[in-house]
Amino acid sequence: MTIEEVVVSALASIAKAHPNVMPSGGAVPCIVYQMISGPSDFAEHVTPRFQLACWASSYGGAVTLGDAVRNAMHQKHATVSGLHYQSMVVNEMDGNSEPDAGLFCRIVDVKFFYQKSLT
Repeated sequence: MTIEEVVVSALASIAKAHPNVMPSGGAVPCIVYQMISGPSDFAEHVTPRFQLACWASSYGGAVTLGDAVRNAMHQKHATVSGLHYQSMVVNEMDGNSEPDAGLFCRIVDVKFFYQKSLT
C-alpha cells in the first residue's frame, strides 16, 4: 500500500475521491485530492503532503464535508513499506468556489510525518 492509497482509503467512507481534478459533470459531494509532496528516497526527514478539496452544492455542505475529512485525517496512523506515518492537519481554508455552478469548496491540508532510520 502507498501513502496515496492510505489517503484514498480513509476518504472512501466519507465521499467519492478523485485524483487532481473533479471529473466533468462529477457529482457532489466529492473530494479531489492532490499530492503536493511525496515520500523521498533522498531526504532523512520527509513529509508527504496532500491537499484535499471538499466540494459540495452549498458552502455549509463544503464546510461539513471538510470537517469530516479533517476528523478522518487528523492523527491518522499508517505503516507503508515498513515506515510508520502519522498525519497532522496543518491548515483548513476556503477553496475557489464556483457559486454560479452551485459548487463550493473547502480545502484540508494534511501532512504525514516519519523519520527514516539512519544507517
